[in-house]
Amino acid sequence: MRSREPPSSQVFVDHSVIECYAAGGRAVVTERTYPLDAADGVALFNEGSAAATLRSLEAHELRTIWAGDAA
Repeated sequence: MRSREPPSSQVFVDHSVIECYAAGGRAVVTERTYPLDAADGVALFNEGSAAATLRSLEAHELRTIWAGDAA
C-alpha cells in the first residue's frame, strides 16, 4: 500500500560530504564530493520521467565545532 503523503527528505551538506535521509531515515545516501573552493551553492534536479515540484525548503547554516575558527 502506497502512502498518499508527499515524499520528504533531509539533506545535510558539509563542504565535501552530502547525506540524504528519506522516508523517516529508512533510506539513506551518503556521498563524498570534492567541490571547488569557490563552490557556494546547491542545485536540485529531477532525472525521472515524471515532473516533480519542490513544495518547501529550509536551509540552516551550521557553526564550526572548532574553537577559534570563524563561522
